[in-house]
Amino acid sequence: MKRVLLAMFLLTLVSCVGHSPGGSSSWLLLLALGGNSNSNGPSLNPLSISGSTPSSITLAAPTLSNSGSPAATLKAYVGLDSNLTVSGASLQNVVEGPVDVTTGGYAFTGLTMATVYRIVVVAENPSGYSVQQIVQSTGTLAPVLNNLTISSSTSSSITLTQPTFSTAGNPLPTVNAYIGVNGTISVTGSTVSNSTSGPFDVSAAGKVFSGLGANASYRIIVVASNIHGYSVQQIAQSTAGIAPVLNSIAISASDSGSISVSQPTFATAGNPAPTVRAYIGLNGTISVTGSNVSGEVEGPVNVASSGYQFSQPLHRF
Repeated sequence: MKRVLLAMFLLTLVSCVGHSPGGSSSWLLLLALGGNSNSNGPSLNPLSISGSTPSSITLAAPTLSNSGSPAATLKAYVGLDSNLTVSGASLQNVVEGPVDVTTGGYAFTGLTMATVYRIVVVAENPSGYSVQQIVQSTGTLAPVLNNLTISSSTSSSITLTQPTFSTAGNPLPTVNAYIGVNGTISVTGSTVSNSTSGPFDVSAAGKVFSGLGANASYRIIVVASNIHGYSVQQIAQSTAGIAPVLNSIAISASDSGSISVSQPTFATAGNPAPTVRAYIGLNGTISVTGSNVSGEVEGPVNVASSGYQFSQPLHRF
């Protein structure tokens, strides 16, 4: 009997070769494919406030997601929130500045008590500029969170970037993060219900939520609060699926008119559950590129829940 190639595939890139029993050699191929400005200019990250008093506001050291080439200089300014204007990299009605904050933060002192100020940082080099702003008060002020961002996710974890503020709040707020199943976790006012984990302090750093289920939708809620008010932001994120990993294919029987393949098994089942399809064709004629099979004489056949006996086309071989 001529050699026959049986190609079976899911959706992941794994291949293996098996042999039929009884001395009749057949080749098997199993595939699995898992379910599912100027670049030299600087780019500032959102600003943060490290402290405030009735007469001062301390800007934390600004950071850059792109320092630019050549490295940018960073200048900070403060002015009354109601009067300070920014146009491109130019400012008007500045109370103090520019102050060099390239290598560290800065405390703006001698400010008026119970007044709302805006701090602006401009990062600039010959290739361009970047501007960030933040509002803070020398009096009491509720915080206002910016939108949340996710820095990464895997099949079992989601990483929340450190939350940032458009208004820092005075006194500086507590900042707590919670996670739960999307559609189950909820927030009313500043109270979070049905979280699976939390609260976690994210006032100074982001948070890696680990031990999560694969291919699942979660919601992260952050609550920033001080004695004068609170701010809430939410973001939904799904964990990644898990690609399946197939064990070697097994032939359960073969004779002059048929070849039976056993139900495929997995070293890693995959999430979501993968599809598993089998094909058969003449060895040297059937082929597979990625997950695309060509030159088959029968297939695709669903073998996700059982084996299969190829018999109808074998009279052609």
